[in-house]
Amino acid sequence: MKGSPPEAELWLESSSQPSLSLQSEKQNLKITHTCAQARKLLERLQDTDSPLEETLRLVNEVHLLDAKAATWRNGPEWKYKVIYRSEITTDLDEASKFPACIEIHQDVWMAFEWNYHRTARIVMHENLLQCLHRLQTTNHVVQESLFETTKQSSVSTIRTLADGILSTVPQSFGDIDQEGNILKNTGQAPKCAAIGAYFLLWPIKIIKSTVSATENQRATAQKVFQRIRECTGMKTALGDRSDI
Repeated sequence: MKGSPPEAELWLESSSQPSLSLQSEKQNLKITHTCAQARKLLERLQDTDSPLEETLRLVNEVHLLDAKAATWRNGPEWKYKVIYRSEITTDLDEASKFPACIEIHQDVWMAFEWNYHRTARIVMHENLLQCLHRLQTTNHVVQESLFETTKQSSVSTIRTLADGILSTVPQSFGDIDQEGNILKNTGQAPKCAAIGAYFLLWPIKIIKSTVSATENQRATAQKVFQRIRECTGMKTALGDRSDI
């Protein structure tokens, strides 16, 4: 719907037809508008000369938009199962290879869709934190406590989203099947692993370089990234240049 004529948008907003495709287009239109609004707010936050009250208002608006974005995937078509690693194996050495919680989606494409959404939100919150930090370093009268709650909210959100992405890694690499059973290790990566690895590329790249993620999350993401390099052939084809 990006760049849709105003007439088309007006028709979508006014239509009450029960068509699933139409409802999907309406949802996409809302997402487009919300993302555009968030980008504008972040651009305005780049201005460190803005009054403190105005900055706080903009920050709160961004958080409200993020809360709205978090509800976009509440429908049954987006449902997934969450299991604990203790449910798939009692072998402690084997269990240590898996995250504490594991998400099982209908397929790796659905996991990718979720992770794309999560990664975009991580990037947004990182941008927001950078804006707040820049404001504080250029305006010495601003007290840390004024932003602490908002900053902690963004950091907490980033870490929760990172955990969600990392919990999709076992299914994406074909370490487990759709029932949560560990697949036999034959010494070779499953044929589906390259696709799942490719789907993880951007989310994992973002997590391993995200300052607000925990040290453990970044370290885990780095290990996953090495698997991505191997499964996709990046390491063989590009060598050290693929270690981005």
